[in-house]
Amino acid sequence: MANTTPRTAFITVLLLTIVCALAIGASPALAVFPGDPGYRGCVIATSDGALADVDCDKAPDPFDNCPFVANPDQVDRDANGIGDACDLVIDEIDIEPDMAMQGRSMLTTVGIFNARAYPMRNLIVKVEVPKLGLVNSEEISLINPGERTLRELVVRIPDCAPLKLTDVVVIVEYPYAPGQKEAFSQAIKVPVVPGETCAGGVIDDKTVVNIIEMQDIHPQTGALYPFTIHNNQPESKAYVLSVIGMDDWGASEINPGRVIVIPPGESREGAIQVWSYPGVSGKKSFTFSVQARDDTKQIMLLANIPQAARSPVSPGAQLFIGVIAFLGILLLIAAILLYIKHKGAVKIERKTKKK
Repeated sequence: MANTTPRTAFITVLLLTIVCALAIGASPALAVFPGDPGYRGCVIATSDGALADVDCDKAPDPFDNCPFVANPDQVDRDANGIGDACDLVIDEIDIEPDMAMQGRSMLTTVGIFNARAYPMRNLIVKVEVPKLGLVNSEEISLINPGERTLRELVVRIPDCAPLKLTDVVVIVEYPYAPGQKEAFSQAIKVPVVPGETCAGGVIDDKTVVNIIEMQDIHPQTGALYPFTIHNNQPESKAYVLSVIGMDDWGASEINPGRVIVIPPGESREGAIQVWSYPGVSGKKSFTFSVQARDDTKQIMLLANIPQAARSPVSPGAQLFIGVIAFLGILLLIAAILLYIKHKGAVKIERKTKKK
């Protein structure tokens, strides 16, 4: 009886699998019409008869721009006939700083969510400032269903950009047929504000700060942002220097210190040393603040942190993996031999019983 237990267990599992498969195959498919067996949606009565409303959002299926996801508002911001609730959408636009300063960089963070039921491939996201002739773009190879991705794009505002409201336009485009693309966009308005330079000349300002605005962060050594502060005022000024907005991804140190005293009409140089925390990658922004008693300058800086390469497996780890793999193979061979021996013993026992 004990010798037949493995075979009995195998046959039992096989029969259960067949029964489950038959049960699944016999279950009714999703019905989308009132009166069909298994229909679990809502019904909307109209003068032309009953209309199905599968997602019960009070929009009849023939007129619902997202029939299987409830969206009572039927919002379709890109007017492509697919409701935002089941479409590819821009769900975030964040501009830092929240203005366009002459001669400075502007960082736009774009969030894109794929609510469609299939992957979206080979997308391009763009940030444009049409009135200033600015554009930057980045490719996105894949966004899976239900997945959200963030992209950060930088444009530099011209030194003498017109001081007025301007549109920042985010565009997402993707191919939907050979040689054809579909695109949708959103725009927000930001003010252009005076910077510190225009046409190469210094504006009559109390304090002028010049600094390299973007650096690549090395995993071990970090990056250095050299700066110069010029005091245009007729008396000495004490400036308090600080770094804002990088607590969650890095650390910094200001040299020669966080307080600098600059005589009238003179300049002082320094540098910000920046390091990123382990595991952090991508484009990050932070603010360099230069504050005097009657004057404050805040400049947005950018850090590009490359993704760390995977460290190679050490020789010791390779040896350990090899030993484990070898032992696994030996166990497999032993199991096969035991099975063959057991099968042979069963045959011999049957022959003995027959005799």
